[in-house]
Amino acid sequence: MKQNLSIIITKLEGGGAERMASNLSILLSEKYNVFLIVFDSTEIKYPYEGQLIDLNIPASNNSLSRLLNLYKRVKVVKKIKKEHNIHHSISLLDGPNIVNILSKCNDKIIISVRNRLSFFIKSSLKRFRIRVLYSQADTIVSLSKEVERDLVDEFKIKGQLISTIYNSCDVAHITKLANEDIEDNYKDLFDNYEVIVTVGRLEEQKAHWHLIRAFKKVKESRPNTKLLIFGKGSLEHPLKQLVLDLGLEEDVIFGGYVKNTFKYVSRSQLFVFSSIVEGLGNVILEAMACGLPIVSTDCVAGPREIISPSTNIRSRATNIEHGEYGLLTPVCDGVMYDSNVDLTKEESFLAQAILEILDNEKAKAKYRKASMNRITDFSPEVISTMWTDIIGGEKNVYHN
Repeated sequence: MKQNLSIIITKLEGGGAERMASNLSILLSEKYNVFLIVFDSTEIKYPYEGQLIDLNIPASNNSLSRLLNLYKRVKVVKKIKKEHNIHHSISLLDGPNIVNILSKCNDKIIISVRNRLSFFIKSSLKRFRIRVLYSQADTIVSLSKEVERDLVDEFKIKGQLISTIYNSCDVAHITKLANEDIEDNYKDLFDNYEVIVTVGRLEEQKAHWHLIRAFKKVKESRPNTKLLIFGKGSLEHPLKQLVLDLGLEEDVIFGGYVKNTFKYVSRSQLFVFSSIVEGLGNVILEAMACGLPIVSTDCVAGPREIISPSTNIRSRATNIEHGEYGLLTPVCDGVMYDSNVDLTKEESFLAQAILEILDNEKAKAKYRKASMNRITDFSPEVISTMWTDIIGGEKNVYHN
């Protein structure tokens, strides 16, 4: 007889955590009765399995309202856990994690940390809150080994509580989506130009301006290249202004948010990732599933674990580093420079790494093959086994 499992998340549209919640509901539905609890289901963009329960308590920007929302969410989730006899509860992101912990009944509490929290949480009081509350969980699942290390070193959480499980990547599903037709204007783009592609929210964390500045140098050497950026966010206007200031308005295409990026990524020549901080970098995995060579900044955390897994996770690239599964470059400084400022050393390395792949067909073929080899380590079968081991196990079998 199947046990009952809840998955708690804010919503089913948006970022990687929300997508992972939907993936988990599908991965685990064969072995558990899944109850997918969302704070707000106004927009559902990701598929799911199991019973969807909408708390209908959306986010608020008011401090007092946020506290009231927390109280309401904890109260309702606790009631749901009792009514449905939930045996195991998985949550993703800080808000759902806190609700999961505070609503504990007789369930095993598994919280998932998706990012390097020390980058975002500077207040000693907030760090203390994380340490106290998160230590009440039965298991903490970190998205990468660097996220795990961050929890131990910066938040003083006991290592035996933490296990690392990467995101899954369904190559068969991505391949199916990648084979869909593209619009005529994009056909012209891919038929006539070398396309460099990236995917990610237009926010500070993703640091697209560093890539745009580096692309200016790439364009000087290879005038037939175009840069395609998918994503939306608060930096859309300043990024477009930077493109104008650099004279790249005909060469940098902002694709916005699209449901299926894979049909464009798979037709590109190279995937480039310019983040200054990450939890893992799921879009790298998805680009690998599309068979693209990868160039990524060596930000904390994630890219090194994907691209150069045999190296020390504490290592940082100081030059172009040739990993087993792609190229790593030094992480950029996160400063949004004006168009008239010379490239930083890190931006120059990023441009050089891009050119190294584009200029060398053997290197391009080598890293295309490497991407397809690496992505098998993140198959749904592998990752779902890790999750079921954590859910049903007496210990954290993937503790590092």
